[in-house]
Amino acid sequence: MTTTITDPSLQVFSAGATDQLLMWRTDANLPLGGRTVTIAVSDFFLSMASSWMTMWFAALPTTAPEHGWWRNGTELAYAGDPTTAPALPGGMTTEQFAAVRNAYLASLPTTDPGDGVSDWNNSGVITKSIKSGT
Repeated sequence: MTTTITDPSLQVFSAGATDQLLMWRTDANLPLGGRTVTIAVSDFFLSMASSWMTMWFAALPTTAPEHGWWRNGTELAYAGDPTTAPALPGGMTTEQFAAVRNAYLASLPTTDPGDGVSDWNNSGVITKSIKSGT
């Protein structure tokens, strides 16, 4: 008996934080041009969310508007009546956003890796690496 990906017993519609995702990492130095790797769903979310969070957070105003989200130093703040605050993108609460951002920030190196790609923790600020020699 052959099992295919369309087999209903293989269908999964949700993922737990400790589930593992199978991914292909390209590497031209390997015979097949890459290798398989696994990553926990929670780590995958953090890695994908980091660039979105960094760009969105950086785009916020640094002075409080009459009503709305703003960046108070390294903290996310809302000006106005908090009971009327709109949900954050993706429906996150301020506490959830802070928890994800803080977990991601804590996972980063505290010195610039110098690769021009990675994020690093620059005294509590998520900072994009500067390529060596630039």
